[in-house]
Amino acid sequence: MRETVMLDWRVPEREWQTFRDHVESEFGSIDGYLGREAERAMRAYADADGYDAVEQKIDRLVEAAGRRPGAASKEKNSSLADQPRTRVTARVDEAVKDEFRAVAAEDDDPFGVVFARAIREHREGGRADRLERKLDRVIDDAEAMLSELDESDSEGGLGKVDRNVITICQRLNRQFTDDELNSEIHDVAGRGQRASEPTLERYRELVIERLGVEPHPNASHVWLPEDEAAGLVPDGTPEECRKPVDHLDRDARARRIKLALGRRAANRSTGKVTARRPSIQEDILEDVPAKSTVLDLMEEVALADGFSIDRSRDKAALRVDLRAVGDADPDLFETIIDYRDAETDSLLGDTTETTVSDYTASTESTVSPDTASDRMDQLTESMTDGGGPSREQSEDGDRDV
Repeated sequence: MRETVMLDWRVPEREWQTFRDHVESEFGSIDGYLGREAERAMRAYADADGYDAVEQKIDRLVEAAGRRPGAASKEKNSSLADQPRTRVTARVDEAVKDEFRAVAAEDDDPFGVVFARAIREHREGGRADRLERKLDRVIDDAEAMLSELDESDSEGGLGKVDRNVITICQRLNRQFTDDELNSEIHDVAGRGQRASEPTLERYRELVIERLGVEPHPNASHVWLPEDEAAGLVPDGTPEECRKPVDHLDRDARARRIKLALGRRAANRSTGKVTARRPSIQEDILEDVPAKSTVLDLMEEVALADGFSIDRSRDKAALRVDLRAVGDADPDLFETIIDYRDAETDSLLGDTTETTVSDYTASTESTVSPDTASDRMDQLTESMTDGGGPSREQSEDGDRDV
């Protein structure tokens, strides 16, 4: 019979509750499963599951194909450290606990916070899911390379452009600048000469896609892996809102508008807000697209339930009703609420003073609303506790920003 010991740590409350819900959803009960899954999470985090050597070999294969393997999720997460904590007890294998503590001791955060990172990674698929994603990235390449060796199937092999792209990817560091990327393209695709602008642009797109990189959130000329970029902004910040606007396609720009307006509406007791075209162009879209393009995007956004456009005034304006958004698109609603909770500056200035605080209390509730309207009711109640806004403020709760 194996030796088990009691785990007794103070763990970020929200992450622990999410993990409990995940275990119950997966197995129908937490009894007999919660401790086992916690132990599996600790074992994988401490590289004690026997697959660390396998992952290292797969990483070598991915890198040889000119791709980035992606890092395990052991980087610090400020939102976990900042969460209120709750006491957690569970029985786990004694050796696993010792191995986990040895790894966690190298971290500045308490054991409970490191444990929260481990169960989050496990909940999101863990090492098995990560290995599968890495292999998916090189299977097509391997098949193409092998078929290239088969003269009877030479058409299926890698072409010159593909081979050049792999060479460029292998030369670049994990993080690189625009100048470094352009220099490698000139050297490989231009054979030491300057590549033409169309060639440069074509290779840039292919290399960026292959490496799975994106601009640094605070320095758009620097490229880094997507997981690292996501780790530089608070949890809950959507991809469309962390990337520079000039790196977003049309659909992503339209979604960025929805998220920014929705986030602003989530700060209002009415759940409604209106923003005029200049504010959307300057504050949300960073003055990148032209006025005509912004108007087209506003028209597109207005086609979605919960959003409407008003052209009756001097300047076109978009209006959002967050309750209607939630009823029509619960996933978008939840993304907006997560973005609302993220500790980052709003893309729209808070130009309207309110008498209420953030609705943080509603996110700590253990009640799971059945509909977005119920969630909106919770939001409204938490924002109006202590007296709520005056009648004048309530009537003007969706004024322009």
